Amino acid sequence: MSFFGFSWLAIKLELEALSSGSNWMQLYGVSILTGIGFMMSLFIVSLTSTDASLFQYTDKLAILLGSFASGVFGYWILNCCRKQST
Repeated sequence: MSFFGFSWLAIKLELEALSSGSNWMQLYGVSILTGIGFMMSLFIVSLTSTDASLFQYTDKLAILLGSFASGVFGYWILNCCRKQST
């Protein structure tokens, strides 16, 4: 959400402009997709841990599910935006 928040702030303060041909929902969809990269960085950090507890495996599962959810919801929002524009 911080990606969208900082982008919104920069556009409102006129430091940047929203690209021509794009809208706020598309920016929101892309900002949700950035959750994939964030979750994968957490996943890579969790691989370096040598702890063999059950909680480590649940952490990895939660990270993978969060990344999957970011991909699905980001795709869904961008697909809805595409259908509305045509």
